[in-house]
Amino acid sequence: MHSTPSRAVALTALAVAGLLTALASCSSAPTLEESVSLTVYSSSSEYDPTGSSQGYGVVREVRKVPMSAGVNELRYTDIASGIDASSVTFHSLSAPETTVLEQNYEFDLADANTLLNRYLEHTIAVVRADGQRLEGKLLQQDTSGLLLQVPGVPDPVQILTRDPESVARILLPELPAGLLTRPTLVWRVDSPLAATHWVEVAYQTAGLGWAADYQVVLDEASQTFDLLAWVTLNNNSGASFEGAHLKLVAGDVNRVQPSDDFEDVTVSQSELMLSKSAEVAPFEEKAFFEYHLYTLGHPTDLPNASTKQVELFLPVRGLPTKLRYLFDSVGAPLNFGSAPAFGASLYASTSGPVAVALQISNREKDGLGLALPAGRIRVQYREDPDSAAIPVGEGWIDHSPKEEDLELRVGTAFDLAGVRTQTGYTEFTRDHRLVESFEIELSNQKSEAVTIEVLEPLYRWSNWHVLKSSHPFEKKDAQHILIPVEVAAGATTKLTYSVEYSW
Repeated sequence: MHSTPSRAVALTALAVAGLLTALASCSSAPTLEESVSLTVYSSSSEYDPTGSSQGYGVVREVRKVPMSAGVNELRYTDIASGIDASSVTFHSLSAPETTVLEQNYEFDLADANTLLNRYLEHTIAVVRADGQRLEGKLLQQDTSGLLLQVPGVPDPVQILTRDPESVARILLPELPAGLLTRPTLVWRVDSPLAATHWVEVAYQTAGLGWAADYQVVLDEASQTFDLLAWVTLNNNSGASFEGAHLKLVAGDVNRVQPSDDFEDVTVSQSELMLSKSAEVAPFEEKAFFEYHLYTLGHPTDLPNASTKQVELFLPVRGLPTKLRYLFDSVGAPLNFGSAPAFGASLYASTSGPVAVALQISNREKDGLGLALPAGRIRVQYREDPDSAAIPVGEGWIDHSPKEEDLELRVGTAFDLAGVRTQTGYTEFTRDHRLVESFEIELSNQKSEAVTIEVLEPLYRWSNWHVLKSSHPFEKKDAQHILIPVEVAAGATTKLTYSVEYSW
């Protein structure tokens, strides 16, 4: 960043007291230091585990900038190409009375096509692949070729293909005025004094994203698991950040999308950097507004087009867990309309495998008790301490508060299955009610008995009650009941129930 003093020096009528205040601020400026801070917001989901496609961040930089008294032009080039220009702020920490008169974002960048378009109807030179040099007026150009008018030759109008076998080089006399090699922020600011200012520049940019990545290692011998957690941070913003102070925000932050769509380029993970030193402090977590803020305990480098992994917290070992088997053959979104969902054929017959789920206690008394940001969990299984851990599945958790249980579905059980069949459906329209009945057959081909928990959605209407059930059940929430069923080894067990809806 550098400043270009304007000829028009306009000290505003701030009075001498304001100028003295600015001078006092400058005298304390040496306590500041040049720095860059990144606050990255997680937008990861089960469908975008890396959070790179919709992620964004806020960049805050503090720098020293020389200014003259009066109006200055400041140009700032080291910015991310995914910048949201409407979010930019400029503030002099040394002289708060400094006024921003104008702020511009210039992004007419000098790529090959832009340069050639500026030279239409002007003379350029072309060196062909055979070494022949041609000079002529550029009549037209696109990515496939050049239309050149070459004077003094029998065939003056020549079409040249833009490929290495035809054109080796295109020579231009100079860079046209107004073209930039990098996106640039330009300010016109009115400074009350000539001095080197400490200034703070902040802006929002696309192309930054982060997600949590967890690894669960189940131990068969002890019936416990170890939990390892990493932050995977992607930078595809178009800028590199050195020695950045990093903060990560977890939570669903409402954000109005800018009108200029940032072209999302697939992250080129040219570098995968693992920060694994046990001597370096991991993230410090604290509540922040209605979200959670994770602050890295040391500065870090984040080059453009790179992925960095940093340990989220130290490994937690020997945590208790419970293996559950869940039969949820419907799994449909339940959105009640303005009337009950009529029709006997609606989910009348379904079948499918039985899901395998881990129930994890995220409570301090059980050894965990941490606010866990949303992320992907990879599960590995180890039969004994001397054997290698084998991957057995993956799952996803949403942002999870501490002191609650987590349910992680990691796959399906090979030897368990279920079939759900509608056995009755009657509408009593005059009485404003309907009754529906089901039979659910559960089979177990394992060598030991298991408990299969049947998750039944009551999807026809919000007002319901179970008339009868062959097995005890519990109301899980406003739309589901949970029915545990013991199934003996190599056996089949049937569950029946009837539910009445009224309106």
